[in-house]
Amino acid sequence: MSSPEMPGSSPGEETPSGPAALRLIYEYEDGDVRLVSQQRVDVAVSGFDLAEAPSVDHVEVRDVEGTALSRVTVRNALPESLEVFGEPGEAITRVPDTVRRGAFTVVVPAPEAAARVVLQRPAAPEAEPAPGEPGVRGVEPPAPAVLSDDAIEG
Repeated sequence: MSSPEMPGSSPGEETPSGPAALRLIYEYEDGDVRLVSQQRVDVAVSGFDLAEAPSVDHVEVRDVEGTALSRVTVRNALPESLEVFGEPGEAITRVPDTVRRGAFTVVVPAPEAAARVVLQRPAAPEAEPAPGEPGVRGVEPPAPAVLSDDAIEG
């Protein structure tokens, strides 16, 4: 993965407003997602790439114009199943998550130009046209679903 040039700072670099990374804590219940905490942290963030089209849930850090500055994937943030541990020696199994409630944390780069964090889910594969399908030349792929869009606190 390549790392994009970040206007204003690089991951882990101090900015005038503090460390250049944010720890975000989200809570979810029955499909509703909300950002409950954001805290500046002094850590280097790796594993972000704007060049790749996201295929999993991800958080984009954007400037005031809405331009994406970085994108961090969030794997298994909103699981549809849970691991169930049996007695010692028994296999771990997965069962559907009927409650659909929980929380997850993600750390994102937050350069000085960062103004918003947007949690997104890629469009469902069935919503995209099949490769080579006639009449789809020049058609933009479906936009990701926005699960949460929040301002970065000063």
